[in-house]
Amino acid sequence: MPDSFQNPIGGGPKDPFEKYRIEKIEKDKDRDAEKKMMRWGEGKPHSAFAAYFLLLFKKILDLFENTTERGLGVSAEIDVQEHLTLLKAAIETLKAEDHSQDVAFLNRLSSLWHQILEDLLRFRKKTALANHMNAFIKSVQSYPEGKEHSFAYYLSEYAGQTWLPFPYMEMLKQLWAEHQKLHEGSHLHQWSSTLKEMIQMLDPEKSKDPDSP
Repeated sequence: MPDSFQNPIGGGPKDPFEKYRIEKIEKDKDRDAEKKMMRWGEGKPHSAFAAYFLLLFKKILDLFENTTERGLGVSAEIDVQEHLTLLKAAIETLKAEDHSQDVAFLNRLSSLWHQILEDLLRFRKKTALANHMNAFIKSVQSYPEGKEHSFAYYLSEYAGQTWLPFPYMEMLKQLWAEHQKLHEGSHLHQWSSTLKEMIQMLDPEKSKDPDSP
């Protein structure tokens, strides 16, 4: 029997559609591979997001595990205690001398006030230390009564300035004069005592020394 393109054996003419069938198969393979890549690409961001979420969740757990009963992280306690101690030292200096004309001192006082406000954001709320901090800030915000702007306002607004408004300097002079007259009944003494209580809450050992700053 002579060979033909229907005969699988022999050297007859090839199927004229063979080339197109091969190209179609290759294209189908390419499309399948492309779809797999697309599915892989779609899944990758979700996997990355899941990994990021788990890492963030672990950090949050670590934060709460390392938070002390005073509502602060261990490292944050060191910073807050230092800021409170420095602010108390500044108030003690103001009790002893009239620094209402000392621009460098008043800028330093203002900078410490800003640090205290930032520290408050680091507390877990409804802790004894956070309540003390809130009470201290409100007390500074309420002085003096009946004025358009409080002492806290000037502490907040004029940090780093090369000039100081007259009402700010006048308040500082009044605080110093009040302490010379009232001593333990003065605002400066009250604020210093509150700061001391907070420092002792962070470091109970200091409560044993009545002369500690």
